[in-house]
Amino acid sequence: MRLAIALLTLLVPATVTRADCPPDCFPGGGPAATDCFVEWGGITAAATSCPDGAACDADGKVDGKCTFPLKACVNMPGSALGCTAGTLSAPPKLTPRKLPAVQALGAALGGLTTAQAACTEPGFVLPLKVSLAGVKKTSVKLRMTATSGRKKDSDKLTLTCLPGTPSFANDVEPLFNGGPGGEHCATNNGCHNASNSVTNPPNLERGAAYASIVNVKLGVESNLPLVTPRKVAKSWLARKVLGKGLGGLRGGAKMPQDCGVNGSTNCLSDADVATILEWIQAGAPQN
Repeated sequence: MRLAIALLTLLVPATVTRADCPPDCFPGGGPAATDCFVEWGGITAAATSCPDGAACDADGKVDGKCTFPLKACVNMPGSALGCTAGTLSAPPKLTPRKLPAVQALGAALGGLTTAQAACTEPGFVLPLKVSLAGVKKTSVKLRMTATSGRKKDSDKLTLTCLPGTPSFANDVEPLFNGGPGGEHCATNNGCHNASNSVTNPPNLERGAAYASIVNVKLGVESNLPLVTPRKVAKSWLARKVLGKGLGGLRGGAKMPQDCGVNGSTNCLSDADVATILEWIQAGAPQN
C-alpha cells in the first residue's frame, strides 16, 4: 500500500531527539506507545523557527522563503519510547491540505510503503508574505495522524519562516547588475549607469548604487526616497519593483523597464523582489 496524505492544525510540545533514527529523529508528541509510527528528522524540535537565508534554511539564500530540511520517517525501529513499529493500516493524514509544501510532503509519503522503515527526502518550503506592506513571517501548524490496527499516532509540528537580512553587496547590488544577460538595470541596457545617471538617476553600478538610493529623493516621479530604511511602503524602489507606483504617486512603469515585453529577460523574479524588500525592511544595511 502506498501512503497518501491530508493535514490538521495545532501546536507542538518539546520533544526528545533519537540518535538511532536517521538523521536523529524525534517523535511528534503523540502517545509514547505509538509515537514511533511516524517520526521527524532534519530539524531538531517540533516547534521550529528559521530566518530566511540563515543556516537553518537549506537553500542558503535570502529569497522570500525558508526551505526547512524536514523529513518524515515511518515505522522507525528501536524506540526508547516503548513503542513497537508496525504496518500502518491507513495512509497518514496531514493538515492543512491547501498548503503546497504539505501537498509535496504528502506526495513524498505516498512513495513509501506502509510496512517498512523509510524516510522522505528533506525539503519543506514555506514562503514569506511579501507585499508593499512589508515582508511578514509565515507559520504553518501541521498535524499528522497515522494508524496501525486500533492504535493511533498523532503528531504536531509548528514551522515558522521569518524575514531575513540580506547583504547589500552579496544579495541586493548584484540584482541591479544581473539578469541572464546582465541587463536588469545598470549594464546592458545602459539605463542606470554612471554615464546616464545625470539625466536618468540613480546610478546602480557596483560601488555607486548604495549612495544613489538610500535616503535619496529623485523628485521626478515621487517625493518618496528611493529607499527609506525599515519602511517598505515609503520606499520608491519597493513600489517600482512591485509595480505599485501608479495612482497618486504618478508612478510610471514597473521596473526593470520592459520586463517581459517582446521576449525580454530582464525581469526580476519573485525571489529577487523579496530580497530587495527584506533588505529595506531590515534597515537597508550597507554591508
